[in-house]
Amino acid sequence: MIDEIQHGNNWRYGYISEEVLEDYPEATETAPLVTPSIYSPADVVSEYIIRIDKELILNKKYTSYKDVVEGEEPEIQLTILEILENNEYRVDVSLEGLEQIFIYGYEEDTIALKKDYFHPIHTASIQQLHRIITQQQNQINALMEILQRNGIN
Repeated sequence: MIDEIQHGNNWRYGYISEEVLEDYPEATETAPLVTPSIYSPADVVSEYIIRIDKELILNKKYTSYKDVVEGEEPEIQLTILEILENNEYRVDVSLEGLEQIFIYGYEEDTIALKKDYFHPIHTASIQQLHRIITQQQNQINALMEILQRNGIN
């Protein structure tokens, strides 16, 4: 899922943490991250009840946002206390006065990359590739010399 709010809709390049973990576990760590796992508006039915077309998880804390007047904090941390009928959920915080909130997602432990590990890894990789290329070029030069000595072009 593309997070257009945080990153726009431009292409993003990077690493897949799980793949890095396989080869360079020391370059990764476990860190909490709120991912846009829900990324959907929810109607506020009453002070403590919301309705949303996505399935929410009982006792999970969600990061949500409300429209605000300047100076107010837009972020709301809410926990699902009860799953009701008709896509409705009871939450632990008062949503009095709101008609709608935007539920972004929930925090979960993810594999994060330690960016400071990558410069030395890239440098070592480039050095190794340069050694291989130099060795292959020497082999090509030697073979070309053999061909030339034998009159084969």
